[in-house]
Amino acid sequence: MRTPEFAYVNAWSRDGRRLLLCLGQNTGSGWKTTGFAVLDPAKPSFTPVRLKDEPLRNAWYGFDPTGAGVVALSPDLDRQPLRFYSLTGEPRRRVQEVGAGLAGTMFSPSGRLFLTNCPGLTDADHCVHDVASGKEVRRLTSGCTELARWFDEDHLLCRVVQDANAATVRYAVIDLSGAPVRTLAELSGKAEDVALEFTPVVR
Repeated sequence: MRTPEFAYVNAWSRDGRRLLLCLGQNTGSGWKTTGFAVLDPAKPSFTPVRLKDEPLRNAWYGFDPTGAGVVALSPDLDRQPLRFYSLTGEPRRRVQEVGAGLAGTMFSPSGRLFLTNCPGLTDADHCVHDVASGKEVRRLTSGCTELARWFDEDHLLCRVVQDANAATVRYAVIDLSGAPVRTLAELSGKAEDVALEFTPVVR
C-alpha cells in the first residue's frame, strides 16, 4: 500500500501573490519531502514539482530572495547544506554547511543576507551569511530558546527565556550583537506552539 502524500503551506512570496507548498510523506523515520508546489490562491489547482535529486528528510521550503527559485532546509538538523532549486526542481547551488533554520523566513528584507543557527550549535547561536557568496559575515549569541527569524534588516525576532516561574513567555527583538532591544509580545507560559505572523505593508 502506498504511503499517502501531504501538502503543507510553507511560505508566502514576498509580493503576497503566491503560496509555497511542501509536499511529502510522514514515514516511520520522520518527515520526508519529495517536492513542492507554487500555488496561486485565486486558482483551485496546482502542479507538483518533484526534486531532480534525492528526497530530503526533515526539510522544508522557502522562496529564495528573487522569488524565482526555492531553498530547502531542516529546522532540526544542526549540520546540513542549504540547497537552492529552480521552480522546476533543478538543483542550482549549495551552501555546504549551515545549522538549523527556518526556510520560509531565513532571508533578510533586502535579500542580501540569510540566517541560520551556527553549525553544530543551539538556537541561541546565530550565524548571518551573505547570500551571494554563502560566507558567514556575522556570528552572535542571544537568549533565544527557539529558531530566530528576521524582524528587519538589523534585528532578529525570537522567543527568549521565560521568567523564573515560567508564568510568561516573551518574544523579543534583538540586535545583531545579540542584545534585546524590545519586547514584542508577552504570553502566558501555558501557550505552546505559538507562531507570530506579520501582514504585508501596503503602500
